[in-house]
Amino acid sequence: MTTLQTISQLANQCVLCGICIPHCPTYHIFKSENESPRGRIALFKALAENKITTSQALLSSLDHCLGCRACERVCPSQVNYAQLSHLGRALIASELQSLKQPLSKKLVETLLPSPQLRPWLKLASKSLQPFVMSNHKKAKGNSQKSSNQVTSKKVASKNKQKNVLLFHGCTSELFEYGIIDDIKQLINACGINVITPKKHSCCGAISLRKGDMNKARTQINDNIKQLVNLDDKDLSIIAINNVCSAQLSDYQQFSDIPNAKKFADKIMDAIHFLVVLLKEHPLQFSPMQESIGVGVHISCSLKNALKEELLLFELLENIPKIKLDKINDRFCCGAAGSYRLQYPEIANQLLDIKLDDSKAKQHKLIVSSNFGCSMHFKKGLQRQNIQKVEVLHPISLLARQLIF
Repeated sequence: MTTLQTISQLANQCVLCGICIPHCPTYHIFKSENESPRGRIALFKALAENKITTSQALLSSLDHCLGCRACERVCPSQVNYAQLSHLGRALIASELQSLKQPLSKKLVETLLPSPQLRPWLKLASKSLQPFVMSNHKKAKGNSQKSSNQVTSKKVASKNKQKNVLLFHGCTSELFEYGIIDDIKQLINACGINVITPKKHSCCGAISLRKGDMNKARTQINDNIKQLVNLDDKDLSIIAINNVCSAQLSDYQQFSDIPNAKKFADKIMDAIHFLVVLLKEHPLQFSPMQESIGVGVHISCSLKNALKEELLLFELLENIPKIKLDKINDRFCCGAAGSYRLQYPEIANQLLDIKLDDSKAKQHKLIVSSNFGCSMHFKKGLQRQNIQKVEVLHPISLLARQLIF
């Protein structure tokens, strides 16, 4: 089946009921059918069937989609909007590039997924430390080994020693200093060994967003080959960033790529993994100060793609006396990868809904399990001159409270 036929087939699943429309952040802002999931599905279908030609207005409507997948979550027909959008973007990728894009967005989308160029972005990120850096010190590098894997210190366990492989993604070592050490610390404390690859490819989310299907397929193939012995049934792959977890799990959609489904079946988000692990190996955590209200930001990847938002609360409830309060999660926060760089007005408008809610509830700490969302929140707090509010990854908060 050709790409055009696949787009038409996926689009035909939509029964035009409109249930998705109230859940779409861009429809909330623009109040236009073309800025709704139903409208975009119709546009992609018409383009695939050569019934309309492209225009700047049409391209903008399609590109305004944040990829939050809220429409998928509520769709009674179970339309796979993510796959339809990826194929549709591939169809018009060259024309989408003609849209005005800031240099910062182009640099992020070029440097971030490229292992060869990432060191340059790492140097550049130092200038951004005031708003991207957490309270952790920069994670120390592991000793180099000749293989593709670096193994953290093993911890004695009454049970048979097990291993997990950590997919740290493109952003953790750049923008969330300490998160890799934090998750190792928690997992090691449960007697489990963490294997950290010295290198891996981008999960493919950035390439699919750009419509570069060929590059995405190359990245998928590379990860399947580089990361794990697929015959090791006991080895799980955990991803720190929800976006990576969702994208790695979606590898099964690439059925023509060898071992794609076998690889996807091994993927587990780090939050999910820790919830299960702490039930099997309970740890002690120091209680939170009662004066600290914790605002919980639910990322779109966690809520709409993985559908595991309740596990985030379950994980944090391991901390005694913690006061958790969900930040308004009706819409995406607007980060959406590099979206906030290309469409800052839309992104900030969506973020302000959440910041207003957090201010009203007087949160002293905000937790988010998506690095892009965390950076967006930090920048938004600066923009609104909101001080003394910390933004932290939930795993880092858990590690901070761990009692040895």
